[in-house]
Amino acid sequence: VMPGMSGTDVLDAVRRAGLTVPVILVSGYVTTIPDGFFAFLRKPFDLRKLAEVVTAATDHGRSNNA
Repeated sequence: VMPGMSGTDVLDAVRRAGLTVPVILVSGYVTTIPDGFFAFLRKPFDLRKLAEVVTAATDHGRSNNA
């Protein structure tokens, strides 16, 4: 739990700033994934899964900025 804002609030701020980076939601509490997130990891998660999702997000970000 982040103090002061939710993950969706962070995503909204990133988008308002004009950034189009892929955003990964990490939570142990979310049951429905809000629109706009690139991926979702439920806590606790396997570090290999984290590496896969970050790699996919990085590749996605590169292909959209090419």
